[in-house]
Amino acid sequence: MNEQEKAMRTLIEGALEKEEIPRIYFNGFISALGSGDVLIVLQQYNRPVAVLSSSYTVAKTLAEKLGLAISDFEETCDQVVMTTEDMAKLVSEGR
Repeated sequence: MNEQEKAMRTLIEGALEKEEIPRIYFNGFISALGSGDVLIVLQQYNRPVAVLSSSYTVAKTLAEKLGLAISDFEETCDQVVMTTEDMAKLVSEGR
């Protein structure tokens, strides 16, 4: 583990230890673009639970990092993670 990975792990562990930092579970989201930022409404069972606002730069970086993390997970587990669109299609087809 390199120094950057160690620093990130320390930040994550520190955040998880702090009870004052909210923990939000979400299983859906809606996103919108503004003239200078990105808006994301996190949802839990179609009910809004949090609103995130971000610059385009940070939103794109987040999207890329999440994509890489999921790709690594899929490769490690040899299992493709379905998107919500994939799941909706299977359900509508009655599978």
